[in-house]
Amino acid sequence: MKYLPLNPKIFINNRKRFVSKMKKNSIAIFVQNDEVPENGDALHRFKPNSDLFWLSGIRQEDSMMIFFPDNPDPKYKEVLVLVRPNEQKEKWDGKRLRMEEATEISGIKTIVWVDSLEPLLQAWTHAAENIYLDTNENDRKGSLLETRQYRVINEMKEHYPLHNFQRAAPIMLELRAIKTPEEVEVIKKLLKLRT
Repeated sequence: MKYLPLNPKIFINNRKRFVSKMKKNSIAIFVQNDEVPENGDALHRFKPNSDLFWLSGIRQEDSMMIFFPDNPDPKYKEVLVLVRPNEQKEKWDGKRLRMEEATEISGIKTIVWVDSLEPLLQAWTHAAENIYLDTNENDRKGSLLETRQYRVINEMKEHYPLHNFQRAAPIMLELRAIKTPEEVEVIKKLLKLRT
C-alpha cells in the first residue's frame, strides 16, 4: 500500500486553512491530473494531483474538489466530485470510490457525480465574483503538454469571462510549506516504517 490510512481531520484542517485565505464570495476549483495513455489499451501508472490529495485524501482519476464558502446552501460549501461507479467499467479499470468511502477518507459530506456537475457548477459560478484555479506553478516546469488543469482554466475563462480569476498556487505553496502537527506525526510514522 502506497499510503497509510490517514485521519480525515488532516484533510478537514487543510481545507479550513485554504478557505481562510480565499477572498469573500469566491469559488475554488481543483482538478485531478490526467490519465496518460501508454499504448492503445493501457495507461501509465496514475499520479494524483498533490494539491487535490492534500485537500481531500482522494487519489482517484477524474475527481475534483470545489469550495464555495459563501454558498447560500450550506450543503454545497465544499463538494467532492467523483466519477459515478460503473460495475461493468470497473472490471477493466478497477474499483471506483462509493460516496460513503469517499466521505470516510476525506471527511467531505457532499459528493457529486461528475456527470451531474455542470448545472450545479454554473449556478455556483454565477453566484461568485472570484474563481480560484489551481495551476502547476513550479520554476522547473518544462512540459509543453496542456494538462487538465490548464484545459479547465481555459474553459472557465471562456464560459465566465467577466469573473475575477485568482491563483490558488500561491496559497497552496504557503500552506503546504508549513506542516501541521498532524502532518508531522504522519511523517514521523513513515520515517519509522522506513528504518
